[in-house]
Amino acid sequence: MSAPLLDLRLTVDYTNKPGVLRDVHLEIQRGEVVGLIGESGSGKSTLALSIMRLLPGQAAAPRGQIQFDGRDLLRLKGSQMRAIRGREIAMVLQSPILALNPALRIGTQMAETWRAHEKDASRWRERALATFELVALPWGAELLERFPRQLSVGQAQRVLIAMAILHRPRLLIADEPTSALDAITSAEVLALFKTLSRELNMAMLFISHDLLSVAALCDRLAILRRGELVESGPTAEIFQNPTHGYTRALISAVPQHPMAAPVSNDLMALSEFTRGQNEAEPVKAPAHV
Repeated sequence: MSAPLLDLRLTVDYTNKPGVLRDVHLEIQRGEVVGLIGESGSGKSTLALSIMRLLPGQAAAPRGQIQFDGRDLLRLKGSQMRAIRGREIAMVLQSPILALNPALRIGTQMAETWRAHEKDASRWRERALATFELVALPWGAELLERFPRQLSVGQAQRVLIAMAILHRPRLLIADEPTSALDAITSAEVLALFKTLSRELNMAMLFISHDLLSVAALCDRLAILRRGELVESGPTAEIFQNPTHGYTRALISAVPQHPMAAPVSNDLMALSEFTRGQNEAEPVKAPAHV
């Protein structure tokens, strides 16, 4: 097997909370989808923000290494990291309404995302429309004129995903991206992630506390508890033969065993169905907006 796309071994302390992450070792291969599971406060978001070099001010400097395609992200200068962030590694947050700027039209935000890494500013519109098709948003040029408040939460999440993959990153970090969505929309977004990973050959770190979601989407799982990685391995193997007591407790709490049915196949069918359907029209804005 070739060298992993991402290979990190990381320790992170906060000034008021030492040991937020303790010698966590995680690898992601090219094109692989890895699920990171853990309860609130286990350090999942800290790990994601460490990869992006966006840790909050109360965090001490992370110790260890974050090797991305042979480069240690912790050793890069700020300008070097800015060239990677958003272009080679992108991130989708859990609240699309908060992540999108309510005062700017979708087209303006897509253009700004494009110009952050591309000198040819004239191509942003073409790439934006093509990306809307990838994420099953069918309104094209009309959508560019909308404000975030004129979209449903599901539509806004798809716009946020479109912004994240605008530069076709090699690694996408999705931090609880379905937590603000209803069950049906959540299933559609999971199906979309699976399709995007396959079509773009894009590696993904999918962070969640929902075992059913990661069972459907992820090739491998990593279980994080109180800052320590207690277990990792192929998804089916983890669910069928968990070795750590915490993992066994998590799985036993699931009403229906996730691996009892071909959930991932159901997601793929849903993905194909969603691509052929038009989601509800965006909310119409007053004429003066």
